Amino acid sequence: MCGALALGLYWYGRNSLLTGNPFYPYGVNVAGNQVEAGQGPTFHLDVPTLVANLRLAWEKFGDKQGRIVPDLPDTTGWGWVAYGMGLPALVWALLRRPAARALALGFVASGLTLLLSSPTSPWNMRYMIWFPAVLCLAVGMAYDGLSGTRRGAAKAMLLLFAGCLALNFSATVNYNLVKPQELEAMLARPFRDRQAAYLRVHVPVEYENALIHVPSEAILGYNVHANGFVYPLYRADYSQRLVYIRIVPGESCSEIARTMRDAGTRYLVGAPESTDDSVLARLHACGEDGTVLRELGVGLYVLRQDS
Repeated sequence: MCGALALGLYWYGRNSLLTGNPFYPYGVNVAGNQVEAGQGPTFHLDVPTLVANLRLAWEKFGDKQGRIVPDLPDTTGWGWVAYGMGLPALVWALLRRPAARALALGFVASGLTLLLSSPTSPWNMRYMIWFPAVLCLAVGMAYDGLSGTRRGAAKAMLLLFAGCLALNFSATVNYNLVKPQELEAMLARPFRDRQAAYLRVHVPVEYENALIHVPSEAILGYNVHANGFVYPLYRADYSQRLVYIRIVPGESCSEIARTMRDAGTRYLVGAPESTDDSVLARLHACGEDGTVLRELGVGLYVLRQDS
């Protein structure tokens, strides 16, 4: 805790000296009054925010609202150890271990502070992923309490702990997004050709076209904005070299081709929701014209050899 405070105070002090706002780039609104103006989102510290977040946290408690996925919408993601063993262990520790009371109080105070300042959203429990640590610590306390006097019960607790860990791990392997036959087809491929794009999970089909048609030794150009991840384009063995191709809306096909040549690539990939619509429309028009670019597959363009 002291280390966290020291690191936090350093950054708050640095931000205050450089910008005048210790919470830069965020703004802070306390009980309806703007305390700090920021360039990013404004955090509203007030009782209604805390009440709304507590209500949402209660609705997400137990992870009954939906399946566990990486960004934890409408769930806590705390898992079997926390819920199956941590809750009863915490009750035991609070009754039998005075030190656990101060520890739990610290976790609760930190959690309430976070819920006081965090904007309400289906995903904000990912900021509370540290909270079940107190439940896991309580499991350790309960085990210590049993291991000295009731070794049979302690061994049973270890087996239960191992089972809960296995269940936690199993929930992270697939998230129920990939069909078993697709996993089997992936495992049938050579190890270095198990491309994430082939599974088509949150990956545009245009990426798969790029992996199929672009040689791995070639440089692949892409036009994808900041929120469009490109790591599947590197291939499973990281053999594909990538280069960003900047395209200004309204550029001609010849200008786009010149930018690609200057970057050392003949190939360019773009994808809906990851590439600006006006840029996609221009590339599609260039591909249909066929003078300098032609379309190899959906969203994948190549320079003509004679252009």
